[in-house]
Amino acid sequence: GKVTVSAFKGPNLANSGTQLCYDLLDVDPSCRRGPASGGKSCGIELHTGTCASMGALLWSQEERAKDPWHCVGYVAEEQKYEDIEDIDEPSAQTLAEGRAARSGSLTTGFAKGRVSVYTGLAPDAIRDAVVVVRDHYGQRMACAPVSTKGEGVTSTSTPTTTPELVPPAALVAQGSSHLRPLRATNFVKYPGWSGKTVWGEILIFERMGKTLSSTGQLLTWDLEEVDNECAKGPKADVANSCGIHVEDGSCSSLPTSGDMWDPEAVERNPWGCVAYTSLWTQRTPKAAGRSITAYTGLGSQELIGKAVVVYSAAGVPMSCAEVLFE
Repeated sequence: GKVTVSAFKGPNLANSGTQLCYDLLDVDPSCRRGPASGGKSCGIELHTGTCASMGALLWSQEERAKDPWHCVGYVAEEQKYEDIEDIDEPSAQTLAEGRAARSGSLTTGFAKGRVSVYTGLAPDAIRDAVVVVRDHYGQRMACAPVSTKGEGVTSTSTPTTTPELVPPAALVAQGSSHLRPLRATNFVKYPGWSGKTVWGEILIFERMGKTLSSTGQLLTWDLEEVDNECAKGPKADVANSCGIHVEDGSCSSLPTSGDMWDPEAVERNPWGCVAYTSLWTQRTPKAAGRSITAYTGLGSQELIGKAVVVYSAAGVPMSCAEVLFE
């Protein structure tokens, strides 16, 4: 398979990082419900060094408060070998090895997705890196050097197909070909919060998977009056730090009863990995988020009317807005 590696540059290093677009064959089928809690389960990572002598994870401890790679994990889906031509350019050797490993099995596991990783590093940091893919137990399955020639498992030049991002069919305006996201805009102060009320907009698209485990939501946001202590992203070992969560409840009846996700479809609560990084402007601390996917195992229609809660660096709820389809 292939992992396309590209860099994105934010207004400062803390808001900069790497985007991975992956299209992988013969991943660990035990990752069908996504990563397990803790460790490096079902991970995809960038490291310094070589595959023979692998170095540290590629991120800046000066610019980021927490290792961002612990949140990067794939969901394995089942694929028939007869349909392998839909996977990105597998070689005859790859197919033969896959069939042999599964003793004549008619199916294999594949994973396809896109993720933005806030590493706090400049764009040229991805040169001379290696990509590592891990199994459900966090053990290394495969490694490949980043290449600029479009060869091998990783590349910085050849694009790969990204997941289809659409709202559920029931939410598409009748007679319209435009796909409309859910929105959260009317923020109110969370009870007990003494600071200012967050304001701005959060957009929620649906990520359509072949199974519930690979179905979820993609979020982007443009917010002001967030916590300036989130300038290096979420704090390590602080629950909900700098988080943006969709929760089961409404802003008129707080607190909520917990995050919105299906633990039967997804092994790890995905909302622990949805967090903002603040940037101080002339007026106020602001946060603008790239596409972050939460594999919730839920359709977006199940989120309508629920509460979006924005948290401080200390993990304290600051503001709330209801998810609406407008």
